[in-house]
Amino acid sequence: MARIRFKRLALVGAALVGTIGFAVTADAAPSQKSYIPSATGAAGAPTVTFRLENNSRNNIAFGSAEITPGTALLGTYQGGAAPVTLAAPVVRNVSNNQVVTQPSGASAQWNGTKILIRDVNVPKGAYLTVTAPFAPACGTASYSFSSEVRQSNQFLGQNNDFILDSAYSNPTSFTVTGLCRLVFTSGPSDATTTTRVVTTVTAQNGSGDTLTGFAGQVTLTVTGTSSPTWSVTASAGVASFTASTGPLISTVGRFTLTASAVGFTSAESASFLIGATCDIDTKPCETGPIQSPNVTASVLVNDSANQIVGTLQGYFTTPDFDCVAMGYTRPLSDQLFFNLVTNSTVGGLSKTVTYTVPFTGAVEEYQVCYQAPYQFPALDLRTLNGVNQFLVDFTKSDFSGNLIIGGTAEAPTYTGLLLPCEYGETVGITMANGTQDQTPCVASRTANGSNLTVVVVVPAKDPGLRIG
Repeated sequence: MARIRFKRLALVGAALVGTIGFAVTADAAPSQKSYIPSATGAAGAPTVTFRLENNSRNNIAFGSAEITPGTALLGTYQGGAAPVTLAAPVVRNVSNNQVVTQPSGASAQWNGTKILIRDVNVPKGAYLTVTAPFAPACGTASYSFSSEVRQSNQFLGQNNDFILDSAYSNPTSFTVTGLCRLVFTSGPSDATTTTRVVTTVTAQNGSGDTLTGFAGQVTLTVTGTSSPTWSVTASAGVASFTASTGPLISTVGRFTLTASAVGFTSAESASFLIGATCDIDTKPCETGPIQSPNVTASVLVNDSANQIVGTLQGYFTTPDFDCVAMGYTRPLSDQLFFNLVTNSTVGGLSKTVTYTVPFTGAVEEYQVCYQAPYQFPALDLRTLNGVNQFLVDFTKSDFSGNLIIGGTAEAPTYTGLLLPCEYGETVGITMANGTQDQTPCVASRTANGSNLTVVVVVPAKDPGLRIG
């Protein structure tokens, strides 16, 4: 009898074990309260947004949470250690992104070590976001945070925790990418060899927001060089190079600046001009050497009376004219632009332009292709119907009409090949303002080894030339 009862007990026990195992498996899914944590931020951006999604398999909402940044992320916090009230959390449905209205007391606060989220209502299938002033470093970096979520609105009570979805870990890691950059936000201004360039450089994230927390050094160099350098300390993300701290460039020409700072993508500025100062204390008024990769030039204003106050500019620029239409097909040099910016009277004054280029062949083969805003006598090297036009003009001593006319009716340009000054075309030409000025002409051509130096005399306020 005892043996029979023992067998029945064994059968009952087996049934109970089977029933209990089935009940746990079937009831676990409906009762599970879970959530998914994540965070997003951009390198150099002023904030990080944390997201907590309710992916429970039942209809239980969560009402509070706490987010604790990892050590690296904590080091980027921009609000200090004091408690700070953050913008209220926003709750949206995952399916359609529509906002879920929150209780009036919904809040988020930074207490110095963590974000406290209280009195929210995040139902199943919804997510909460809260944004805090963490500022990830420039470049790609990994950060982490820990999170706790509870059903209670005040983060109180026992056994009401939401558990982390099994696909995620606590702490939760996230990566930010992107480079911060420097941007020229004003200038650079034109200047002279004795005045400084004024400009402003701003530190920005990839979205174009000013990194107001940046207070590092910003350094400027002339693009293509490593020295000299000019540095200032940024304030609230802005580095101001002023009339007392900006670059002082001792060479006349057209330049750009490169701005650099540790951790930032460098920036290149728009171009600007450095000119030579002409005033009563400057004798003579000249540019000094102006360089391009293949050519050296200089410009001198022939102002023996020292009467001009202004700025003498000169720089090499992208070629935009030639003299092919006048029969000159030899390859031309880099194009030099020069100009005297002044309110002084310059009638009768001239500039001497010295231009040194590599050359081969005969000196006489090299001509000066010149462009001005007025007409001037010029060479015609064409052969038309078998007739050499230069010989025709030389016989008649008439070199007028040998120009390529361009520009607009309001601002015409005249391009042609300059005569040698020795041809006697020195009687002057009538300028648009009615004054007499120096006729542009070639004063000399001198070979020096593999280089050719050409000296050109032009009116005091003329623009550009090319030599070939």
